[in-house]
Amino acid sequence: MWFAVGAIGCAVIIGLIAVPPRSSSWNGEGGLSRIGHFFTNLFSPQPISILLLGRAGDTYNGGNLTDSLMVVRFDPDKKTIFFISIPRDLWVSDNTNQQFKLNEAYRRKEVNLAVSKAEEITGFDLDGYMVFDLTLAKNVVDAVGGVDVVLTQPATDWVSGYTMNVGSHHLNGDDAIWLMRNRFNPEGDFFREGNQQQILDAVLKKIKAMPTEQKLSLVKDFLINEKLLENVNVGISRITPYILEPSKLSSIKTKNIVLDFSTKLFISSYVPVRGATSTVYASVLLPTEGFEKYNKIQEYIQNQIN
Repeated sequence: MWFAVGAIGCAVIIGLIAVPPRSSSWNGEGGLSRIGHFFTNLFSPQPISILLLGRAGDTYNGGNLTDSLMVVRFDPDKKTIFFISIPRDLWVSDNTNQQFKLNEAYRRKEVNLAVSKAEEITGFDLDGYMVFDLTLAKNVVDAVGGVDVVLTQPATDWVSGYTMNVGSHHLNGDDAIWLMRNRFNPEGDFFREGNQQQILDAVLKKIKAMPTEQKLSLVKDFLINEKLLENVNVGISRITPYILEPSKLSSIKTKNIVLDFSTKLFISSYVPVRGATSTVYASVLLPTEGFEKYNKIQEYIQNQIN
C-alpha cells in the first residue's frame, strides 16, 4: 500500500516551517548544538533539507510502509525549493546487515536509517524529517480550496477502470489522494512520483497566494498539533520571514527531480527473501553502479540543482 502524503506536507513546510530538528539522533549531534547552529544562521540563511515520509495510515493494509519518500531542499541563495523523490523499492541494508526495501524502514522503527540512507543517496546533510498519513493529506488539500493540475498522461483506476484524462483538472482532497496513489501506468512508481510533485507545486501556489492570517491558520491546524508532532523532527522558525513577508514567498521557485529509469541511475532486479517456510524473490531497484553505491546519483542531483 502506497501513499504520497509527504508531498502534501511538504507544501506546508515550504511556507511555514524550518529547522533545526528537536533532536539529531541520526548524526549524533546534540540538541543544544543544533540550537546554536539555528541562531547562528538566523540572519545568514543556509540551505535546508528535510525528508518527508508518506504512509497510508493505521487503517490500511501495509499502512506503515512509507511508499512516498521525498527530500525537500530549500536553497535561499537560489530562491528555489527542490523536490527529490527517492524510489520506495530501493534495496538497502541496516547496521545488522539485514536487507530490505527502503520503504520498510519506518515500519521497522528505523526512521533514523531512512534519514541516513536519504543523506547517502542525495549527498545532503538532512535537517529533519516529517511523517504524514492519508487523512492529513486530504485535509491539507481541502484546506487550501483544492488544487489545479495538468495531466500529460491519463491516470486510470486499475479496479474500476475510471480514468482521469489528459488535460486540466481541479482536485479536492479525495481526488488528490487518488491521483498520488495511482501507478497503473507503464512508468509505475515514477508516474505517481511525478504526479506527487505536481500536486505539491499546486498546493504551494495556493499557499503563496494566501494572506498571512490564512497561512498562520494552516500552521496552527496542521503543524502545531500534538498528533502530528509525534512524527515530526523539525523546528518551526527559520522560514517564518517567508510567511510574514508575502513578497519573499512569492519569489520562491520550485524544481522537481524524479530519479526514474530515464536517468539510467537504477536497474530492476530480483533478490531472494527468506520467508517463514520458503524463499521468495522480491522485485527491487538497485543503483546502476552497484548495491548501495550512490556516487552517480549524487552527481545527477547536483547537476540538476546547479
